[in-house]
Amino acid sequence: MSTAQSPEELIRLPLTPAIKDKFIGLAGQTDELDQVTREIGAPAYLLNFYCATPIDLSSIGLGKALHIPVQVSQREGGRKSVFDLSPGEEVLVGIIVTNEGLALRFMTRKTGNSSSAQTGDIYSTRITNREGEAFFESEGPLEIGTTSEDRAHFRTTAAMLSGTQVPALDGGWSCVAISKCMFSSAE
Repeated sequence: MSTAQSPEELIRLPLTPAIKDKFIGLAGQTDELDQVTREIGAPAYLLNFYCATPIDLSSIGLGKALHIPVQVSQREGGRKSVFDLSPGEEVLVGIIVTNEGLALRFMTRKTGNSSSAQTGDIYSTRITNREGEAFFESEGPLEIGTTSEDRAHFRTTAAMLSGTQVPALDGGWSCVAISKCMFSSAE
C-alpha cells in the first residue's frame, strides 16, 4: 500500500470513468461494446447482486461496505469456484463497494493435494483497487462444516503488507460443498 494514500483514497472513483477516452472511435454500435471493453483491458464480469452481503472493513480502513460476488459460472465474466482452484490459481471472487469507490477481492488456493479443496487447505485473500494495487493481503485455512447447517468458511490471519501490519479478515459464506446454502453478513 502506498504510504501517501489510505485504502479509501486508493479505491475512490473519479466522476468520469478513466477509460472513457479509450472508447472514442472504437465502438460504433452497442453490440461492439463487449469486444471493445476486452480489448482495452476493462472486461465485464458476471456479478450476482442477489448474493450481495454487507461487510464491515473498518479494520482495513474502508468502513462499512457491500460485497458483491462474481458468479461461479462457465459463462464469460463468471469465475471458477474457489473449491476447484488448483494450488497457485487465483480468481476474482467479488467487488467491494463503499460510498467512495470500489475494490476487487481475489482468492488464491495456496495448498492442497486433491482436485477439490479440503478442510485445512490454505487460501489467501488479496484486496486491490481497480489498477491492481493491493492494500490488504492475508491467508488462512479453509474450514468445511460437517452438517447441512454448517458452511464453508475461510479465516485469515494478520499479515504484513508493504511493511505495515494488517489485521485478520474473517471470510465469508459459500453454497458449495455443503448441502444447504447459508448466507452470512460476516465476510
